[in-house]
Amino acid sequence: MDIKAQLINVWRPVQGWLVALLVIACGVGLAKITWLAVLPVAPLVAPKVVPAVQDGTGQGQDWLEISRSIGSREFFGAFAAAAQVVEKQAVEVPETKLNLTLQGVMARGDGQGFAVIGEGRGAGKVFAVGEDLFGQAVLAEVFGDRIVLDRRGQLEILRYEKVATEAILESVNPNANNAPAPAASFREALSQANADVANGADLQAQVQGMVEYVNRRANEDPEGFVAEMGLEPSAEGYQVTRQARQLQMVGLRPGDIVTSVNDMPVGNIQNDQVLLNQVLQTGGEIKIQIRRGSRAFTIYQTIPTY
Repeated sequence: MDIKAQLINVWRPVQGWLVALLVIACGVGLAKITWLAVLPVAPLVAPKVVPAVQDGTGQGQDWLEISRSIGSREFFGAFAAAAQVVEKQAVEVPETKLNLTLQGVMARGDGQGFAVIGEGRGAGKVFAVGEDLFGQAVLAEVFGDRIVLDRRGQLEILRYEKVATEAILESVNPNANNAPAPAASFREALSQANADVANGADLQAQVQGMVEYVNRRANEDPEGFVAEMGLEPSAEGYQVTRQARQLQMVGLRPGDIVTSVNDMPVGNIQNDQVLLNQVLQTGGEIKIQIRRGSRAFTIYQTIPTY
């Protein structure tokens, strides 16, 4: 049998299968066309939109309420408006005309503290803020170089009295024939000075005499002078004892510690002697820092120059 005869024998059964497949495919296609012709086309229905709030049913989401709820929440913390800083305008306060003398202050900041004030040329007394000053005014504020008085609602300033150096030198001339004998103790010197002032002696001259006494005692016997003042040296400075009555008159208390003078640490008698001599020679205002328990405050005191 040749090749052509073999191909014809194979093609005849395959041809039958192909015809059967074509018939099936045509039948399926005709069936789909028939159903499309018989059945009507379904109408397109738009999707139903659900309103935010249906008629009294409470169904659905109220987006307006949700937006209000979100808006009321503080996702980034509560808003705090910046406080407006109101600048205080400086008010000119006149100098007082009262016959008062400022002898020392112990300022604690913000106008609080104590002041040593004398009436005329008399001995000074310690006053706290709010106390009456000899029935003439009320101590309103205390600062390092001045105090403010409340005189029947009118604020006035009292400053340290300015004294010429030449007048002080003349009043304490060591060549004077009537120069008193040197005092044996600080208490005796202070008592004598107060008595002289009460008898009409010049106040600044007596103050200068006290300065000279301190200078002499500090150079002759520094340890004895510290003990006489009621102070005890320590690693932190000088501690005030119960014997320091003169220091208690200006507001100090037993247990207070003098930590520095003019921002220089104190506590070493030999080193502090040099600092004391410098302060007495230059005069002016000195800054004394005090520690009382966990609190710290500053006293300002004016030393006359000579």
